[in-house]
Amino acid sequence: MVPHAFPWSRVLLTVGLIVVSVAMYASVAGMGRGIYEPLGAGALPRLLSVSVGGLACVLLLQGLRDWQRAGPLEVNTGERPQFLLAALSCMLTLGYAAVMTMGGVGFRAATFAYVLTLGLLLSRWRVRTLPALLLAAGIMSFGVHYLFTRVLVVDLP
Repeated sequence: MVPHAFPWSRVLLTVGLIVVSVAMYASVAGMGRGIYEPLGAGALPRLLSVSVGGLACVLLLQGLRDWQRAGPLEVNTGERPQFLLAALSCMLTLGYAAVMTMGGVGFRAATFAYVLTLGLLLSRWRVRTLPALLLAAGIMSFGVHYLFTRVLVVDLP
């Protein structure tokens, strides 16, 4: 296994995951029991937040161990942090959440555009990835919409 070029990045990522999982658990902790949900309205988000937080704690311990063991890199692995790509991906995700919150665009159209744009951004705008990205965007937007509205009976914007 090639040593990770930036061991501190794994620690920062897992700390961020722990913070997000705690925030998600806190946001659904006050939800009462519904008449249709025997475990309560927030059972699934609570379970997911605990699962993500638990896995993040394991990864945090591994990341701290690797960070302590990591010496100076002797071999240039060719890895460079892609800060611009990460910033654009975060801004795109925040924009997607904002559009969904404002309600100007429906779930299917917003999800299709988000998945397609994020995929093109991550593939460095290679045209040959377009057919696979169109398929993935279609499955994500229409498939997830069908799953939530018909199977799980959840209202989507």
